[in-house]
Amino acid sequence: MEALSKTTDENTRKLLERHEKITSEINSENEQLKTSYKGLEERYNRLVQQQERDKREREVLAKERLAKDRAMEKDHLRIEKLQQNAPANKDLMEKMKENI
Repeated sequence: MEALSKTTDENTRKLLERHEKITSEINSENEQLKTSYKGLEERYNRLVQQQERDKREREVLAKERLAKDRAMEKDHLRIEKLQQNAPANKDLMEKMKENI
């Protein structure tokens, strides 16, 4: 009976050692996964922030482009009006010269 008890104690001790070893490995792997997860989460957050900055920058550029296009269109309309009025202005200038 004593031999059986010693064998059982030895087997229990081996099982406990094996359990502790596996638990230690799992805990170590868990810590590595947590670290990797935190790193990925930080990278993701940086990418999201960069995308938001890029989006705001694109919106600003689009507004600037739209403002420039509107200004160019107004300039073009002014030029057209001046070209249309050029003959009348020329006649007016000639009449003014005659009156002087």
